[in-house]
Amino acid sequence: MMNIMNVSTFSVFLLVQLGLSSSLSGQVGINTNKPKSMLDVNGDMVIRDKIYVGGTDAVKGNPGVPKQVFTSQGDHHPPVWKTPNIPEVKDFNYYLIYNNVFEDETGVLLWQKTSSLLPEDYLMTNLPAGYWKSIAGLSGKVFKVSSTQNKAYFTFETVAHLRADEDGVFPATDFACGIFVDKKLKGIRTATVRQVKLTFPFTTVTMLIVTEGLAKGNHVVDVLCSRSRDFNNAGFYDLAIGRTVDNINLNDFMARSTLKVEVFEIPEEFEIVTP
Repeated sequence: MMNIMNVSTFSVFLLVQLGLSSSLSGQVGINTNKPKSMLDVNGDMVIRDKIYVGGTDAVKGNPGVPKQVFTSQGDHHPPVWKTPNIPEVKDFNYYLIYNNVFEDETGVLLWQKTSSLLPEDYLMTNLPAGYWKSIAGLSGKVFKVSSTQNKAYFTFETVAHLRADEDGVFPATDFACGIFVDKKLKGIRTATVRQVKLTFPFTTVTMLIVTEGLAKGNHVVDVLCSRSRDFNNAGFYDLAIGRTVDNINLNDFMARSTLKVEVFEIPEEFEIVTP
């Protein structure tokens, strides 16, 4: 006589034979007697074909396309296929790895004069006290280098403002600003602000400094400025860098200083970025 096994009995038999277990709530466990979700797999899993996500009773869902990754959307949301935005990195090419911009509206007032003829790598600690002044918002700023082959670009912009209002005398003042990396001078530029017709004259200064081969790790950049020479009674007047001497024709917002730091590298290693 043929034995007939009903559907529920056959289901239990199949679960036992395959090492599966099921709970009264409809959860299925593979290699576990206490499934924690609708399907709980305790072990490796081999998938030989597509994985569909976002399906319904009517459609299978999205199987994804080549080079997409399976991405979680958190609790109570189905995972999705996404295409990662990862740029192609070619050997021996430089890539922008670090980029930041710093601002300052405090600026400095300069009275004392000193020479601006400084050599490369001149130590910041050897500058005469009180003659070179740091622009606070652009100093003590940390940036990181991750590869041995690197180039660091520093773009500095500011406004110099002279309190000069003598008709027919035309005072002028020379000044200098330097960029120091790890307390060593990496670039310096000089400029002149002079009165021609405009009282309270000003000038905009932009400088680009490049250094390369910095050691891997953190580095510190500082920006300092000094007054160097005066002409035609200019020594009687305030010189401001990155701020105003008076709000007659400028304000501090217009005169503020900025420093952009960019590090280009031939990548040697990559860090995991946490969102």
